[in-house]
Amino acid sequence: MTLTRDNSHIETETKLRSPPVPSFQTGWDTQPNPLYDIWTVTNASEILPDVVTPLVASTFNHYDEISLRRFMREFPGGHKVRIFKPPVANFFGVFAGRLAVNVGFTAAAMSILDPRIAEAMLQQFFTGAGGTERFLVTTSDKVRAANYEVATAQRRGAPGQLAADKLRLLAERSGRRASADAQLTTAQAWSRWEALWEDNTDLLNRHYVVSVAAA
Repeated sequence: MTLTRDNSHIETETKLRSPPVPSFQTGWDTQPNPLYDIWTVTNASEILPDVVTPLVASTFNHYDEISLRRFMREFPGGHKVRIFKPPVANFFGVFAGRLAVNVGFTAAAMSILDPRIAEAMLQQFFTGAGGTERFLVTTSDKVRAANYEVATAQRRGAPGQLAADKLRLLAERSGRRASADAQLTTAQAWSRWEALWEDNTDLLNRHYVVSVAAA
């Protein structure tokens, strides 16, 4: 290494000559999001703490896009939040086989309501972090006010919807659904799997509603 008076040059040369850091990937990892790129496994690991299977990974990636498009469609400014097609990750991603959630996407989505909420969401996971402004969606105060009205209406309707969901799911569990599912053919089981995820998409969006209300 050639020593110079500029120490930054010395540091740069050292980094360039360092061997690459090894990384672990699985064949079913999602592709990184090109716009929203701050990830955490904190919440996701509470649900799925270990490496997920290819089926679980691809299913999350597929229905994540569907649920987010439905959810953001309710907001006047929702179209300004970019949602990518699989295998690019949106809110849910899989890295090194583990499920992660995109805090950058959350900040962008929350910014169509209030940029302060976006900042608070980021700080919840990364205390003292900066740079939230690069995720903020540019829109008018009028549009943000309209979005806030939508979020308020969703929040008010959520308890009744969740109570109905709970009764429906408990009734299904107390019946013969599980034993009937065990007798399904492969084709029937796949149709049942898709139906469950379609239902889960609506339930997940109600979870988003509650999360927005908490924010």
